[in-house]
Amino acid sequence: MPAPPVGLDITATALHAVVLKKRGKKYSLIRHASMQLQPGLVVDGEVVDVAGLSAAIQQFWSQHGFKDKRVAVGIANQRCIVRPVTMSRIKNPKELRNTIGFEVLDHLPVPQENVVFDFHTVESFRDENGVERQRHVVVMSYRDSMERFRDAVLGAGLKLQRLDLAGFALMRSSLRAIHAAADGVQEGVVALCDIGAASSNVVIVSNGTCELNRQISFGTRNFTQMLSEHFGWSVNDAER
Repeated sequence: MPAPPVGLDITATALHAVVLKKRGKKYSLIRHASMQLQPGLVVDGEVVDVAGLSAAIQQFWSQHGFKDKRVAVGIANQRCIVRPVTMSRIKNPKELRNTIGFEVLDHLPVPQENVVFDFHTVESFRDENGVERQRHVVVMSYRDSMERFRDAVLGAGLKLQRLDLAGFALMRSSLRAIHAAADGVQEGVVALCDIGAASSNVVIVSNGTCELNRQISFGTRNFTQMLSEHFGWSVNDAER
């Protein structure tokens, strides 16, 4: 089995990369590196300057000597939405995708060609009337938002192997905590929150399924600013 791609996290303030190695059924962290980003390249989880971000990623790769050019990138912004969708079971895969596509347009009021989406079926059941139904977790986004991430990565000379929802990565890395919190609870619901410098990523997990994901434009910088203004501290003291 080939090694997993390098995980690349692109935030408003920094680039983070991790290299994992599979050992049996588990993964080990082999390497981690970070580099500060100049302001304005990424704002609220959206790539604003594609060429500038490409140059930064290229410098990052060279500076830390990463050999593997395959990357998986997590996305977290307010134009990338998660919704659970329940509908009657549709056996034909093409028909199912087309039907879910119409559901997506109810949440993103733009032409279908401007939207990208994917889904995963998480439950099959019969309702009280005996009708076969299925529950799907659908991730949908504006196409131009995804394409800017893609173009920035390709422009740096890397190979984009996967664009994924950052909230799913947060879930995967927190599985032990999720299971511990939901232990013995019939309807186990857990809230996960990743607080960054400029924004925070909130994920609501119910019985192992992502029910809700929100990117909030509020992070540690806001706390620093509030402390600095209230107490008259310098930014460095407020940060500390």
